[in-house]
Amino acid sequence: MKKAGIAVAVVVALGLAGTAGAWYTGTQMEGVLRDAVARSNAQIEEAMPGGAVRLEMTDFQRGFFSSAARYELTYPGGEDEGPATLTMLDSLEHGPFPVSRLASLQLAPVMATSEAVFERSEALKPLFAASGDQQPVVVRSTLGYTNSINGSISTAAMTFEDEKVTAQLAPIMLEFDTDVEGNAVVLDGRWQGVQMASQPGLEESFTLQVADVTLFTDQRRGSAGIYLGEGQLAVVSIRLESEADGALVIEGLTQDTVLNEDAGNLDGGVDFAVAKVSYQEQELGSAEMKWSFSSLDQDATAEINQLYNELTMSAYQGEEPPDQGDRWREAFIALLDAQPQLALDLLVIRTPNGESRARAEVQLARPESFDLPAPELVPQLLGRISAHVQLSQPMLRDMVMYKTLFEPGTDPEVVAVEAEVLVDMLGTMAASTGLAKQEDDNLVTNLTYADGEIELNGEVIPPEALAGMLALLSPANPEAAAE
Repeated sequence: MKKAGIAVAVVVALGLAGTAGAWYTGTQMEGVLRDAVARSNAQIEEAMPGGAVRLEMTDFQRGFFSSAARYELTYPGGEDEGPATLTMLDSLEHGPFPVSRLASLQLAPVMATSEAVFERSEALKPLFAASGDQQPVVVRSTLGYTNSINGSISTAAMTFEDEKVTAQLAPIMLEFDTDVEGNAVVLDGRWQGVQMASQPGLEESFTLQVADVTLFTDQRRGSAGIYLGEGQLAVVSIRLESEADGALVIEGLTQDTVLNEDAGNLDGGVDFAVAKVSYQEQELGSAEMKWSFSSLDQDATAEINQLYNELTMSAYQGEEPPDQGDRWREAFIALLDAQPQLALDLLVIRTPNGESRARAEVQLARPESFDLPAPELVPQLLGRISAHVQLSQPMLRDMVMYKTLFEPGTDPEVVAVEAEVLVDMLGTMAASTGLAKQEDDNLVTNLTYADGEIELNGEVIPPEALAGMLALLSPANPEAAAE
């Protein structure tokens, strides 16, 4: 057989296979979608118990190579309104070789592709108007034969305006990779940001610009139903400017999170950072904060999350809160039995002339009884504490001197004297009370508590002192509340 004949035979074979596959996919598609809707409702109920939020497929029109579905999402309306409904229209192309994928030379077989958009309605009229009569949100996805789902959620550029403010939102692109069960989710999002400005003629004019936001998460559902993995959120800059107060710029905001499970417990952390803060073109400083936790019983954590969701939904719907007392108690006891640890691993605040640092760690334990008075309960509840604080005196001087920036007309020499007085006063108080020691240009405090013994800067103090201090600061203390 000549090469041309072979090529024709291959094309014919692929065409026949694609036609047969498309017919088979079409027969299966409605059942696949209804199963997906049922799973979505189960997940909604888990996240919002009793929330009266429900997804329903109200229509399905099956074709040979393509199908169309209609979904309705019903949710509670306002206080004086009944349930509200959003409708989405879904256009599906059957696999194994959807035409849109072939056109872009994507030749791997898939079960179907989907493009879902909002149906125009009175409720969504402002959203369509803001997007210039374009589809405000488009969801594109591809369903694989192994139950994988990948695609994107994109929004149109939108402009919102009222008598006081104009806001211009750049398009958002969020790519996702998951499965029909939602057991693993990867999100990768990009947003150029938003620009807001007050309308001309207002007495207090301002502009706000948030630029270049990125999001990434890679998570999987753990054995207790909690999503584990990592995530990052970053904002390049936020600029707030007004004629009266000048320009405040925050640059390099980042948040990194991680959550893992080990032998029935959760551990992880959250890191925050601000690379630079400036005002009126003058750099003020930067900051970092790192939190971590470990030995968090995952079943108790999942129960606490569920209890919180139930309370939130009952409050949202204006209902009486459910009776959860015993469940909260059992969850907290299980949590404390694992002796969880919470740590502030790093807190750094920097100014041009100084840097202050702090770190702390607390390990909790189950007390003999929760009915004990505070002086006895607190030492049992706090199994171990350690803390270190290093307060930079040059940094304190810088922060007091910022008064000359935020209060124009202030005499710098007078403020400089105020800064020196404040720093000297803090140093004197620290030395006289023993709360801190002078080390070079820093006031340093070290505190540890373990086995009923408290050590402050190398000096052992009675544990009752700590318990009494915490009891005095407790909101339940009527004298503290009155103050």
